[in-house]
Amino acid sequence: MLSARKPGLVFLLLFVACLRLGADELGSLLLLAERNSPSLQAARQRVEQTLLRHEELLEFFDPALFAAAGRATDYRALPLQSNYSVLGSNSFEVQGGVEVPIEPGAYVSVGAASRLLYEPVGYDRLYQNLFGVRVRVPLLRDRRFSLFGYRRQAALAEYNQRVSELLASSQELRRQVELAYVSVYEQLSSYHIAQEASKRFEALVKVARELTGLKTIPDYEVHSTERELQIGLDDQEQAKNRYELSLLELATLIGAGLKPELRGEIQTIIDLGEQKYSLPKLSAERAFQNRGDLLSIEHQIQRVRAQYASAEEQMKDEVYLHAGATMQSENTDHPFERHRKLGRDYLAGEITLVWSRPLDYYGGKKRLAVYESEIAELKAELARKELLVRQEMQNAELNFLSAQRRLTLISSGLRAAQATLEAEQERFRLGEGSSTDVLDAQKNLTVMLQRLTLAAADRQRAKCNYYYACGYETEEIEP
Repeated sequence: MLSARKPGLVFLLLFVACLRLGADELGSLLLLAERNSPSLQAARQRVEQTLLRHEELLEFFDPALFAAAGRATDYRALPLQSNYSVLGSNSFEVQGGVEVPIEPGAYVSVGAASRLLYEPVGYDRLYQNLFGVRVRVPLLRDRRFSLFGYRRQAALAEYNQRVSELLASSQELRRQVELAYVSVYEQLSSYHIAQEASKRFEALVKVARELTGLKTIPDYEVHSTERELQIGLDDQEQAKNRYELSLLELATLIGAGLKPELRGEIQTIIDLGEQKYSLPKLSAERAFQNRGDLLSIEHQIQRVRAQYASAEEQMKDEVYLHAGATMQSENTDHPFERHRKLGRDYLAGEITLVWSRPLDYYGGKKRLAVYESEIAELKAELARKELLVRQEMQNAELNFLSAQRRLTLISSGLRAAQATLEAEQERFRLGEGSSTDVLDAQKNLTVMLQRLTLAAADRQRAKCNYYYACGYETEEIEP
């Protein structure tokens, strides 16, 4: 005879129980995803690249060596020369030195030169050695190495941007893994619901054949039960395929070569009251501070502002203060003795103020306009993202509350569906009802089971989406 089955809470809240009991399991999956995800690995490399670029800027303080050698006749120096070392007139000369940027904002050069002068006044030839120190201080543009400071600010903002992008990728990956994890247990529950439905159809077919053999019911009653059994087996196969696909999706997200072996038990029985909980309250402003995608935009704004400040600094006039001191010695026989021949003093000094600027800063003005436009664009994008985060939080809260109410409603309907099925089974056994009535009752019970599974899954998805929208403010790891 047809046995009365009470799948009730066993199937309805199956995956909820598994999720609650499987927090450690989910934590392990999240760790695997963090370690294996190609997208996170690429994001980590982008962070490393920007960190190296930030350190690369320290080459600004590397000493610069220079050297020159040559012969000149009646050389006449011209102003506005660049990248050229002036040699003495009518001489063969070798010179070299080093220039070092020194905090808080000066360039110090130390150099030496050795010359062989041809036809100097009063001599056939003359050896001349020169040693000197010069200090160059920018007084307006790049004062106190401000351009270097702005470049470091831009590089630091870019580094923080990449770190925030890594955080955003990690948060998105966690959300995807949690949703896939929920989907696996949802599909597992649906698969077993379909299996139980097929078992009920098989039992009904068996009973119908027995009653037909006893001439209690007509033969056509068997045909409808056999038809529904085949439909149920098809539903079971589809549910199994969806479960296998959900496992494959989860395996892809965690970067594992094989499908994960989950420890959830189909027979897990939980108390529905233990599943009653509410979402934590969090302000949208607090969520903005946790979301990696919003932080990335804020750091982009900081980077463009640093570039704006650098462009603004470059539009200032160049004013340099040059100061130096030299010591010179001469000798007629060889370069390794120190005497005074042409000059009366060994020591000499100089101080010079140099100014220069372009006729107009047309290009600089356009660059500033471009940066202003970029900042305005990023601010608008940030405002759009903030609106989306508010909407995500509100959507998740509404979906969560709706799923809670649906769980309560469907739980009551489930009891009615179970009682109806038991009644129709008894009527059919006594020959008072038809197989169609039993089939309808069985299908209604299956629908209620599926609806409750879906409602419980929707509640878990709403919780996952809420924590994601909040930027995972809490330390709780189960979805």
